[in-house]
Amino acid sequence: MEMCSGLASYMQGETEDAVSWYQRSLQIQDTSNQMCWNNMGIALNALGRKAEAEHSFARAKRLGRGS
Repeated sequence: MEMCSGLASYMQGETEDAVSWYQRSLQIQDTSNQMCWNNMGIALNALGRKAEAEHSFARAKRLGRGS
């Protein structure tokens, strides 16, 4: 549910809210959700939070390799 809310928020231009939803999703549901890490990276990048975005993209990439 939280990840869907994150995507909806991002699509409505509510990028800060999207990041909050993605963070919540990763905290309470599944830290191995590659798509959630990737989407959070996109939102963080849009906010200019480059270092955090790179961390999210790196995590998504690692999960995509199965590690």
